[in-house]
This record gives sequence, C-alpha cells and structure tokens, in this order.
Amino acid sequence: MAVTFTVEDGTGLSSSNAYASVDDVTTYITDRGGNDTWGGKPSAEKQAEIIVASDYIDARWGGQFRGYRTSSTQAMEWPRASAYDDAGYTLEEVPTAIVEALAEYVIVLQTEDSLAPNPTYDASGRPVTEEEREAGGSAGKVRTRVRFTPGGLPLTWRAYPVADGKLRELVTGGSGTMRV
Repeated sequence: MAVTFTVEDGTGLSSSNAYASVDDVTTYITDRGGNDTWGGKPSAEKQAEIIVASDYIDARWGGQFRGYRTSSTQAMEWPRASAYDDAGYTLEEVPTAIVEALAEYVIVLQTEDSLAPNPTYDASGRPVTEEEREAGGSAGKVRTRVRFTPGGLPLTWRAYPVADGKLRELVTGGSGTMRV
C-alpha cells in the first residue's frame, strides 16, 4: 500500500501529515555524516518514518508549543499564530527547528522500533517502568525485580536530548526549561 505523504507547507493544510520532505531529512542526515540505514531505504519507507516522527512531535509537544494553531481545520500543530522564540522572532510557519528535530527523531528510528513504545503493565494494571530478571542464585531460584511508576502515575516520554533540545525555543518556558 502506498503511503499518502503530504508535507505541511506553512499554510495550515488540512491534509498534511509530515513536517519535512524526504530530501530535507536526507540533506540533514548527510550533512552530519550520513546514515547507511536511512540511505538504503526505499522512498516509501522514508516517508512513513517522517510521518511517524511528525506524529510524535505533535503528540509529545503539541500542548506545549507557543502560540496557537492558525486554523481549526489544519491537520498538524504548525503553523501557529502568536508564537515567538526567545529573541522575539515570529514562529508562524513551520520553523527550521521542527524540521531538524524531526530529522533527529528519524535518526533514532533507525535503531529503535518506536519513539513512544506502548507501556508495559503488570497483572494488576500498574505501569512497569523497569523489569529485571536474574537466573541462578544460591538455591537455583529465579530472582525478579520490578519497578513501578511512582503512585501508578502515567509513564513519561522518553528523552531524546538532541532532538528535544532543538524544540527548546518553540515550547512554553523555552530557554532550556522544557517539561519532559
């Protein structure tokens, strides 16, 4: 099945599902030393990964972006109105920082199955943040240690410092005070 791939052009398209083109992401990755995994993929797989990274940006950061969406019919969080960076410059169209962060998330996807994997739960429904199993022991028993999210609170997003850092001036608080 062919991927429907529509790059947001800064006008608030109702059909967009990507913040960058394959060429934009390829140029970013190539300028930083390349990535054999990305370079060897067919265009449709690259488009799908760009869509996944774009969805991730909107899901993770959408509620924290400065300003507000320019239209109720636009498909994505950008473009935005009344959004300014720390220097006071307008951020109405899709900022370069979004494209760069997207490319960094795509780089992560070359070695990870997902940017936001589904959480693991124990039998009672509590979210598990870490599970460790050890074989052996003095009586040949298996020792298991499980850590739960404190108070059963929802799991937090994984940190991707390079990609996340590119979005610093686009979210409320800016200047390194992003909520992760």
